[in-house]
Amino acid sequence: MKLIGNLLMTVTLLVGLLAAATSYLASVEQPADAWIDYINTSGKEVYIHSNNPAGAKRVSDEEVASLHAMYEQGEITAQEMLTQSEALLPVLEGDAQITPEAVAALQANTLATDSGTREVKFVNVKRFSPFGWPYWWAFAISAVGLFTGSMMVRTATKKEIAAHASAEGGSSHDSPAGLLAQIRMGVDMLRSDLEKMTSESDRTHLIVEKIGDMQKKQLADFVDARPRLIATMGLGGYAELMDRFAAAERQINRSWSIAADGFDVEAMVCLENAAHLLVETQEKMA
Repeated sequence: MKLIGNLLMTVTLLVGLLAAATSYLASVEQPADAWIDYINTSGKEVYIHSNNPAGAKRVSDEEVASLHAMYEQGEITAQEMLTQSEALLPVLEGDAQITPEAVAALQANTLATDSGTREVKFVNVKRFSPFGWPYWWAFAISAVGLFTGSMMVRTATKKEIAAHASAEGGSSHDSPAGLLAQIRMGVDMLRSDLEKMTSESDRTHLIVEKIGDMQKKQLADFVDARPRLIATMGLGGYAELMDRFAAAERQINRSWSIAADGFDVEAMVCLENAAHLLVETQEKMA
């Protein structure tokens, strides 16, 4: 189910992105009053502006004759005359108001090409309107698909966690909360043992040994419990929890690194910082 959910979210996300790319298109089949943007204080209607040129037509015979005359007079080159003679002129210029007359011209505009006749169907406008969005239904379907896919993944994840907990026999010892309690207890016990020791080398050796074991077991297992934490706390709660835990983990790892270099005082300071951060971490989990 998780695989299907992820595939569904991927497909619907792509559909939603494609639909969103058409959100500023408006159909030329809309009634004339649909293009009114607002009416100003003088009572004049101001229409929606186009974002890009729309429609296309060939240069007229009169314009071609004028270009020939300009060429003969030496005002333009032969290449310029040829280029302008074959140019396509937009029916509606960019940033122009889409008036009823402009809409009528677009509706009547057809352009004969080698592949057939092309007609104007949509205009790219500057103002978003959900009523003129031609593919709003595709975006709505993608939103439903994303929600459905996320619920499928969430449900499958919860089932996996429940199955994992059942396989463990319901023990809370290896639960995220249990692992966090072990980490905090290990740090507190280590700090207590260090206070009883007088030899600097013994203290650094003990820090390296105890934290090394903690790094291989409880710290790694707690990080691996990410799916279980997200399922129970949600992404927001998990992010807040890991913000505190990551800070505590950095202090623990820094303590190990400093102790490995033979400095016990700085390593003990890092352990004290880690102890406070672990308390905050447990409060986030509560």
